[in-house]
Amino acid sequence: MARMHKDFPLVFHDPDYAGLIDPDALRLAYAFGSAGKQRRLQGRLVAEPRIDLEDYQFRAVFDWIEIGMGTGKELAAVNFQRSLMARNKIHKGFRSCYVWGPHGETSYRGQYFRVRMQEPQPEGLVALLRAFLKELGRRGEDLRDMPLVGLEMSVDAYPVARSGMTDGDLALARMRMTELMRKHLQFHALFRDGRRQPRFKFERKSLTENVFRPEWAWMTSRRDLRASGLSKEDFAASFARFYQQPFIDSTFYYGDRKEQLHFRSMDKITDRRKGMVAEDLDVKDRRSRLEFTVMDKVAGDGTGPEAIGFGTMEDLLMRGLAGTGRLLSFALPTFSEAAKGEPDAEEWAVFCKSGVAGLAHKLDVEDRLKADPDVRHAMARRVMDTSGKCLKYSRLNRRVGRAIERLEKRWQAAL
Repeated sequence: MARMHKDFPLVFHDPDYAGLIDPDALRLAYAFGSAGKQRRLQGRLVAEPRIDLEDYQFRAVFDWIEIGMGTGKELAAVNFQRSLMARNKIHKGFRSCYVWGPHGETSYRGQYFRVRMQEPQPEGLVALLRAFLKELGRRGEDLRDMPLVGLEMSVDAYPVARSGMTDGDLALARMRMTELMRKHLQFHALFRDGRRQPRFKFERKSLTENVFRPEWAWMTSRRDLRASGLSKEDFAASFARFYQQPFIDSTFYYGDRKEQLHFRSMDKITDRRKGMVAEDLDVKDRRSRLEFTVMDKVAGDGTGPEAIGFGTMEDLLMRGLAGTGRLLSFALPTFSEAAKGEPDAEEWAVFCKSGVAGLAHKLDVEDRLKADPDVRHAMARRVMDTSGKCLKYSRLNRRVGRAIERLEKRWQAAL
């Protein structure tokens, strides 16, 4: 029997963003099949995107890393930054760097600094840090023991230029991947505490929109809300009407960029933005990008990189990046079967707008609403957790995992 297929359109804030690409082609298609025989998935359908991952190259890079650096004497942050930039002219360890105090102070004088290095290059950075330790570092401090207090890692997907492909073909392939990465990123339970909501930002107008926008006046009149024991935010998550689909030409965030842990996704066609001005990338350098950021709240408090397994330069250089796997993974959605091979319309609508994360939230809410009232009352005091009704997107996880392994080996070779 032929598999059921469905698709949904890509959406844009700027109607000219996609250029001359046929609007009918600007869609992401899915094929449906049985989700399997596991008890939690019985009677459910799994949807897998109709996209060939072999048509993309995946690369991982560090956009920046933050290191805790101590000196043998008291210095002003501005003077410490100048000394690092002077050494960088010799060693070429980073593109630029920023220096703060341990709490992020911009005007700081002391012996311990928080240093963010943009576009770090492992070979040059290791040489620079060794020179620093010899000339300015604290007595007995070793490179491998230097604390890693923050980092931003990106995974980029570049369309492979096949024979006969036009710039428009490459752009279409890239935009489909941008949508796919947003839709299938599976978020850790740290994001389910009610404070963080997915949102997207129109860079051209500096306007931020929430993907999830409930209408509170309508919600407060619902009798079933008052009886549910759920928060208004959680209750509203079960209705597709309260979601909107992010635009391809927008930056998508999950988590506040000022928080210790957040994600950012974009269809990257420009670089080195300063306010409203940015450099256009060559066609071959344009890609789908997913950025993952984790930081200590206070330098050295262990709540950032150390919490996921790599809190020192030795962890970064030698022990690998396995800790990112808990936070950077992709999943396939599953749906209730409304008719033969047909997914539930409301669940499909929520997924089309908010992806795996929004669908998981909806299914969590519905599970609580179906529970016994006494059980529901007790559960209401808990944070909403992941639903467990999705499947690993194994093929995409493997491709991303290999890209991270290549990044890891490059840093390990620096020693």
